[in-house]
Amino acid sequence: MTVLIAQDISKSYGDRMILDRGSFTLGRGERAGLVGANGAGKSTLLKILTGMIQADSGSVTMARGCEWGYLPQTLAPIGEQTVHSFLDDAQHDLLTMATQLKDLAALMGMVPAESLDRVMKDYGELAVRFEQRGGYELEYRRETVLAGLGLADIDAMRPVSSLSGGEKTRLGLAALLVGAPDLLLLDEPTNHLDGAMLDWLEGYLRAFSGALLVVSHDRQFLNQTVSAILEIDEYDHRLRAYAGNYDDYLTRKRIERRQWDARFAEQQEEIHALRRRIHEQAHPAGHHRPPRDHNKMAYNRHGAKVQAVVSRNIRSAEVLLDRILADPVPRPPDPLRFAADFSRERIHSSLALAVSGVSVAGNGDRRILRRVTFTLGRKDRVLITGLNGAGKTTLLNVIAGIAHLAEGAVHIPSHVRIGYLRQEWEFPDPRVTVLDQFRAELPGAREEHIAILLSYQLFRFDEFNVSVGSLSPGQARKLMIARLLAERPNLLLLDEPTNHVSFSVMEEFERAVNEFPGPIIAVSHDRWFIRQFRGAVWTLLDGVLTPPTTTDVTQEDVTRMRAEIAELGQYSPSDA
Repeated sequence: MTVLIAQDISKSYGDRMILDRGSFTLGRGERAGLVGANGAGKSTLLKILTGMIQADSGSVTMARGCEWGYLPQTLAPIGEQTVHSFLDDAQHDLLTMATQLKDLAALMGMVPAESLDRVMKDYGELAVRFEQRGGYELEYRRETVLAGLGLADIDAMRPVSSLSGGEKTRLGLAALLVGAPDLLLLDEPTNHLDGAMLDWLEGYLRAFSGALLVVSHDRQFLNQTVSAILEIDEYDHRLRAYAGNYDDYLTRKRIERRQWDARFAEQQEEIHALRRRIHEQAHPAGHHRPPRDHNKMAYNRHGAKVQAVVSRNIRSAEVLLDRILADPVPRPPDPLRFAADFSRERIHSSLALAVSGVSVAGNGDRRILRRVTFTLGRKDRVLITGLNGAGKTTLLNVIAGIAHLAEGAVHIPSHVRIGYLRQEWEFPDPRVTVLDQFRAELPGAREEHIAILLSYQLFRFDEFNVSVGSLSPGQARKLMIARLLAERPNLLLLDEPTNHVSFSVMEEFERAVNEFPGPIIAVSHDRWFIRQFRGAVWTLLDGVLTPPTTTDVTQEDVTRMRAEIAELGQYSPSDA
């Protein structure tokens, strides 16, 4: 059964084309991932499907009676609803259907015999629909979903407005799942999910009987949940379908790129050959030598024939060249690549960072961090894992000097420059342009900043004057990455670095991180990123950071560390 038909959807903003005649269908039980570069129009397409944005042309058709659910990247303010009432609203259709079934069942014993068949028919049709939507599992599904998304322990009467950003996002996803629509439209549903939640969601979506269209930059998630990939091409803005999961899509894209390179090279050779042929035949050698037998008449007849043949050949080559140039194979874009070694000054001390007895208070008697102590060498690379709310972001904020300490200290040498890619950000002035936000507080002239930003290939020149308030989350994330590169740090703090960015940016940034010569502390739930990260993995649980014990520390090591720490700078709790 076809649930959704999108036919020839086109959308532009001014002179900027977003989508050019995109078409696809989704049937019940089909699951597709929607991918493309940042700003390519993925979120825009989802909003067109829901009717939130009007397409310039084309049509969207949903099956009769189709119920759809949409999860945006950023939830709109929910107001003063409680968690309980918010979820009740999400199940409103099913709760209404349950009431109607009860009413029809009661009506069967009251109507005259001649009306009974009609009532029974209505009851049967509604019961089938109710069962398809999972109506007989309302309470069970609600409990299962809340537990799977880590929300089971939240007070049902707690105001939604009091939840953290991550809890609100997960609650929005939970509301969609408990409503069991026929069609799920999900925009980055894996943000704010830890490993256990991701595993649960993947299993839930694999068993989902409706249709699914999901935008995600989580490569492992796409591998586990979808059977088709829809890509919005950033160059021609067309929508293309690929069978299979992300790995299948990636394999096919690599084959297409090789074929594109080959077609372009072959056509360039043909163009050069035709131009050379035209040039050579337009200037033939030997046609102006005098006749050997002094027979001028025969010579002139022969010359005319030669000239006619030459003209025909030139004209034939020109026609063929014009035909090629009218619709040439476009030059393949250069692969994204920015400088990996973005630190000018290497760390010359053996220690880059020392955290000593750091504690951070939470609500009530709870401690987010409990006397966290560790040192980071100048080449150490650490990935910190843990459940949501464990304090990973808080620890990074402490190291960066933007969180208040209850006790303890952070020691940092004066020559260490921290580059912090934060998980969440907010631009102080949304009216500021991309270029001005990028160059804020960076040394150098405007022209130098333009050249630097262009060299990263993260933004086109015509995007430099776009206001930061109009950027998509992915575009804003690219701007933060550009700033990080331009700051030239020699110690990196990365909080969920792969969130929101497209595959090409993500993979190039991962390469840059792997080649970065200095120390790194990263926090990530991205299983692909974790798998390829070159460094130690530590765990933060109940406020306690547990690094793996790989070597015994001698008394000489302790003495040397204490001596080095004494020479380091220090953030005091009052400064943080």
